[in-house]
Formats: sequence, structure tokens, C-alpha cells
Amino acid sequence: MSSAITSCEHLDPVQRGDDVLNCHDDGQGRKKAGQARSSSSGQPIYSILDVPPWYLCILMGIQHFLTALGGLVAVPLILAKDLCLQHDPLTQSYLISTIFFVSGICTLLQVFLGVRLPILQGGTFAFVAPSLAMLSLPAWKCPEWTLNASLVNTSSPEFTEEWQKRIRELQGAIMVASCVQIVVGFSGLIGFLMRFIGPLTIAPTISLVALPLFDSAGNNAGIHWGIAAMTIFLIVLFSQYLKNIAVPMPVYGGEKKCHTSKFYLFQVFPVLLALCLSWLLCFVLTVTNTLPSAPTAYGHLARTDTKGNVLSQAPWFRFPYPGQWGLPTISLAGVFGIIAGVIASMVESVGDYYACARLVGAPPPPRHAVNRGIGIEGLGCLLAGAWGSGNGTTSYSENVGALGITRVGSRMVMVAAGCLLLLMGLFGKIGAAFATIPTPVIGGMFLVMFGVITAVGISNLQEAWRREASWCGIKSRRSLRRLRWPWRCTASPVGSAPSAARPPAPSTSPSGPSRKPGRVSRDRACSPASSRSPQESAGRVPQKPSYENCPHACPKALCTPRHACSSPRARMPGPPQRWQPN
Repeated sequence: MSSAITSCEHLDPVQRGDDVLNCHDDGQGRKKAGQARSSSSGQPIYSILDVPPWYLCILMGIQHFLTALGGLVAVPLILAKDLCLQHDPLTQSYLISTIFFVSGICTLLQVFLGVRLPILQGGTFAFVAPSLAMLSLPAWKCPEWTLNASLVNTSSPEFTEEWQKRIRELQGAIMVASCVQIVVGFSGLIGFLMRFIGPLTIAPTISLVALPLFDSAGNNAGIHWGIAAMTIFLIVLFSQYLKNIAVPMPVYGGEKKCHTSKFYLFQVFPVLLALCLSWLLCFVLTVTNTLPSAPTAYGHLARTDTKGNVLSQAPWFRFPYPGQWGLPTISLAGVFGIIAGVIASMVESVGDYYACARLVGAPPPPRHAVNRGIGIEGLGCLLAGAWGSGNGTTSYSENVGALGITRVGSRMVMVAAGCLLLLMGLFGKIGAAFATIPTPVIGGMFLVMFGVITAVGISNLQEAWRREASWCGIKSRRSLRRLRWPWRCTASPVGSAPSAARPPAPSTSPSGPSRKPGRVSRDRACSPASSRSPQESAGRVPQKPSYENCPHACPKALCTPRHACSSPRARMPGPPQRWQPN
């Protein structure tokens, strides 16, 4: 386990300091089963090395599975239309079971061999756009007869070949593109790039990972805003206002045999409780026919019987295996398209690693941990392509948000979630039952999760200087609004009072007297001449501008004498020191 997992400052390292397993305290610092930190503490209830009781691991693993369920189910359903499967729900359930199974394998690999943080792996939306673009080519467009439900015979060999040759094309592209991610991860290239990735890079990356997802979350919640609002209200109520309420729970064991023990139920299971209560409400509204039964009516998808056909058609047991749809095929256009998705997935995953480490109270991941994590994710994409899920795998941002709400960072919980994903992939009936969760309930849950992820991304700015934080906001806004920044630098208007910290810059400059008033040239920014008083600069030959000693590291186009004289960063304690002319 890498040093990104926990701090070993109070422990004695056995060998190297880059492995947490080498730092031990003979069990003195590890909590026993059933013991948790005080809920008023800012630390996680269960840290990475803590092992909760087995029943808590199972319940919290179910909660993580339910949190990822919407994204896991959504990816195959989005691809179904372009795979000519919109009228074949049975094959759709096969794809869902396959992505469950592969996600479980990849989660276990990531927890034990990868970055070794409690991060769940699942289908990635970064591959959806290039996959849809590839399937929209004229060679892969679905025939007209597959669009008519009355003409589709799902058991005919002709129809089977139509959708299988498309998914085989996706398989080949994903497998080849995943090799690029494996090379980037295990070669250490991503670790080399980490020296250029700081708080200013990670903060907008994490925030921009979550902000675009609000669109899909809003679409799901818009099916019935009342039920979605109830889900949001329950999650906030349980995780923020009832978290310090201890609920007496019956316990059997120890010297007292049958007795009660206080347990912070609302703090540990806010998402699971909110989902169950909202699901129960939808069931009651469905039984009483309060929700409309017309497919085109508002709120129809909030009924619990709209997905009953998936449960009846899914088999009890089915084992996914590599090449179940045939031998993958490869095309150059598909490979390059998926490579673009791989790059986006790697950037997103690096941000998720930092967010997860912050939420579970671990230090920022070092380079070698990030290398392993990216390499294992590439291996997971290779397995997902070989199994024929039609998608790759990546770190799930919504589950990172769940860590912040539940404050349970134990790796054993994520191991339980991975094993549960494996079981859901093997037992089709169970997986189909979870797929009947109403759409607005999932949408309401996502709105809360994505908000937590955005807040975690912004919190990385506390490690940056004040002026750097403002630049991060500018970069995030440019990414969202595609603004164009004017490449010019303006000083104070003519006639305004000079800065109290330093006299105004001289009126003469190397660029000549033709400059317009109220504007300073780019060449004088942060140069020695621009920081001297007129008396010091009198009679001197203009010097060549130098940016090496500028303490603000500001872009040349935006650096002005005002920055050098009165920048808040120049007055902040600690390095870098204020620049002084030679």
C-alpha cells in the first residue's frame, strides 16, 4: 500500500516509507470491529485501514453499489439504440450484467493493486461520445427494419448478427485504446506529468468532472421533481442534521449476550436510507394509481412497474465470459476516437484520486500510486473490452462523493462493493431487481453527489495562493463559457492616485512616446525599470526586461507595475519574497 493511503508519522517504518503496510503499530492504532470515531470529529468514521464489522461492510457496500447503479445501468441503455437493441430488453440486461461483473473485477484490482484508495470502478461516460460517433458512421447505422418493433425478431440469426458486429467493433477499439492507458500508467509518464499538476490543475478538473453531469442528473430528476426533491431532502436531512443522533441497535455477543448498542445510523447510511424511503413512496403511489399510467404523462417513469419486463425476462444465473459476442474487430477510426476518451478518463481519474484522498483523510497520492492507478484502469478497460461490455471502466466520481457524505473510508467496504458487483453480474434476477429503482430517485441522488464532488474540487484551492486561486476561477469559467481573454495589460487610469506602496512608473519607456495614455506596454511588466522611481530611473539607459525575479509568477500579458507594487501575494508571509531591484 502506498504512502498515499495514510500518514505514518507516528509509526516506525519497517523498511521503506513508500508502503503503508510497512508502517505498523501492532494493532494499537487500528480500531476494533464495531468501534467508530466520534461523530463530532472531522476525521472519517472508519479510515482506510479500519475494518468495520462484516454486516456494516455489506450494508455500506450495498450503498456504494446503489450509488453507482445509475451510471452502470445508464451506459448500456444509452448505447442500446445505436447498437440496434432498443427493442431487445433481454440483451440489454445481458450488457448490464456484463458491466456489473467487469466493474467488480476492476474495483478489486484497483483497491488491492492500483492506487489502493476506496474508489469504485465502473462504466465511463468518457467513452460514450466517441462510441456514439463511431456508430453513427454510414457503415454502422442500424437498418430501418430494426427500428420497427413489429419487424424485429430478437431470436433470429440476422438480428443477432446486426447488433453483435457493432459491439465487436466497439470491443476492438476499446481494447487497443486501453493499451495506450496501460503504457502511460505503468511507464511512469503520468507520474512525470504530475509535477506539472498542482492545486490549480486539480481543482478545475474535479469541478468540471461534476458540473457537466448535472445535465443528466437534472433530466432524471425532471421525470418527477417532487420525488427527486424528497430524495434530496432526505439525504441532506440524514447526513447533515441527524448525523449526531445515535440509534439503539440490538446486538448479540460478548459478555452481555443480548443487549443494545448505540449506532450512528443516519451518518453511515444516509444515501441508502433515502433511496429506500423514496423507493417505498414510489411503490405506494404506484399501487394506489396516484402516478399516471399513460406512458406520455408527466411522472409515469416514477412508477415501480415500468421496468417489470426486465425482471421477468432476466435469467436467474448467467456467467459472462470474454468473447461472448465473438472475435473483436478493429478499425482505425474507432481506435482514435476511443483514445480521446481514454485521455479524458485519465485526467478525470487523477482528479478523483485527489478528491478521494482528501475525503478519507489521506495524504495526496504520490506519483507511483497514480502510476499504478492509471495502469490498473487501463487493464480494467482491456478486460471490459474483452468481456464485451461495450464500454471501459474508470473511477466513479459519484462514489467519491458518497465517501464525503458517509465519512466511511474503509477499503473493506469497497471490497464488499466489488464482490457485490460480481454477484450482481452472475445473478441476473437480482441485478434486474435493482434496475427497477425509479428514475427520479436516481436523479435526486445524483444532484447531491455531484454537488459534493464540485465542493471537493473547489476545496483544493486552500493549498494555493490567493492570486492563483483567482486564476483557477478564470480557467474554470473559460472552460464552461469559452471566454476569450483580451491579451493586453492596462494600468490605472490617467489622473488616478498612485499606489502607496511604490511610486508610479516613469512616463518614458523603451517602446517610444506613441503609446496611448492609461496603458502600459507588455515589455515593462515586472521589469527593473518599471519598479524604480523616476529619480532612480533618470539618466539610465533602458534595460532589457527580465521576468526571472518577478515574485508573482504572473503571465507576461497581465503583469503590471500595480501587481509588483500592491499585489496581496507580495505582502503575504513566507516565500516567495518581494522582488527588489538590483
